[in-house]
Amino acid sequence: MKKKLFITGILTLFIFQTQAQIAVTADINGIPIETKSNSNIKGSRYLYENWTKGHVLQKDKKYYNDMELKYDVLDDYPIFKKQEKALAFRFPIQEFQLISPKTPTAISIFRNGFPAVGTHNDKSYYQVLADGKTILLKKHNKSIVESTQYGEAKKQEVLTDSQQYYLFHNGEMIKLKADKNALLKALGDKQKELNQFITDQDLKAKSDQQLIKIVNYYNGI
Repeated sequence: MKKKLFITGILTLFIFQTQAQIAVTADINGIPIETKSNSNIKGSRYLYENWTKGHVLQKDKKYYNDMELKYDVLDDYPIFKKQEKALAFRFPIQEFQLISPKTPTAISIFRNGFPAVGTHNDKSYYQVLADGKTILLKKHNKSIVESTQYGEAKKQEVLTDSQQYYLFHNGEMIKLKADKNALLKALGDKQKELNQFITDQDLKAKSDQQLIKIVNYYNGI
């Protein structure tokens, strides 16, 4: 079977090959839904407010490329647009990828199927920051809170954003603080090598980019 390319990556572009035939976007059918505008709520429920190009991998291993997607972070599921209609996927989605509207070479991968942890279950989607024997994950969250503006008596519902880091390590989900010591503790089997690498590279382990660099190094030793 002719090999096709399915684009993956984040911050930089990665490409992998698959033996599976990539499905044509026009073949996919969905369930009509109404996009939720939250007219009475300040803020957006979506990761990106506008429709964004992306790719989808169903759990039955069918790929759909070059789709118009949105990630509803509040309800934690992707939707797509076809013939100007918003649709929910009929079949479970294992992974989807969003091309950044600001940086076309930056692609964010979202995947589910990880063990339950805290309030999240195996259907929860995580952004994959680093992949390998140990996977660095970032959970995007949105919640609705009531806020009162200064000088106003009426309360306003506001969508707030938060993020959490996790490591999928040795078959378990480990909640991770963006901190050097927390990372060294979680990856204790290579603590000496990691500590030397972090020192040599002058890393603080406080940002996505630095955490990615450290976990990629760990996966390579």
